Amino acid sequence: MTTIFGGVNVEQYKYDTIEKKEKIEIRKYHQAVQVCVKMNNNEEERKNGSKAFPQLAKYIGVFQTPENKGKVLTDDSEGAPTKIAMTAPVVIAEAQGPPTKIAMTAPVVIAEDSAESYHYMSFILPSQYQKIDECPEPTNPNVWLEELPPKFCGVLPFKGRAHPQEKERSEELLRGLDDAGIKHDGKWRVAQFNPPWCIPMLRYNEIIVDLVDYVEPPQPQE
Repeated sequence: MTTIFGGVNVEQYKYDTIEKKEKIEIRKYHQAVQVCVKMNNNEEERKNGSKAFPQLAKYIGVFQTPENKGKVLTDDSEGAPTKIAMTAPVVIAEAQGPPTKIAMTAPVVIAEDSAESYHYMSFILPSQYQKIDECPEPTNPNVWLEELPPKFCGVLPFKGRAHPQEKERSEELLRGLDDAGIKHDGKWRVAQFNPPWCIPMLRYNEIIVDLVDYVEPPQPQE
């Protein structure tokens, strides 16, 4: 995924930078599909995702046969497991209510939703996958896929360990957007681009929040 010195050498969640507000970037993310797994609601799992990440890694086939059904049928009419390239970042988010599992009809993230809250970890699949029906189907019942439509987000990059900085940085992001008069849904997530073996001070992270009713400013005429 990255080197010990923090360089990122895998495909990343694609976006266009629309404008900058001091340290905050306004981005338009492209259509994508993310693979998700629910995390245990305890501080240690929230901190390092030690049980969640291996399940995502097994889905794409890191160091083993992928835990998925591919689109190429075998003699028994079941899709052969398909290896999928790793991407960055890994995202952790908080959500409420039961995870929404999307039926298969044909990017480390953490987030929050409604009812009883829980955290989930996700990463974006490579850009060749734009729709769920193009993706290999997970065989692990704890893993699910979600389509992400194009959307505008506010983003605050920061260096160092993501935990416990994410709380302070999320408040900085939301406050900066509020001061700029940019509406958001308040449901921030933390995106981590580096593995545990990366030197802590060189790790790159982002806090991301979806914007509400954002209107892209007109581009200057050349």
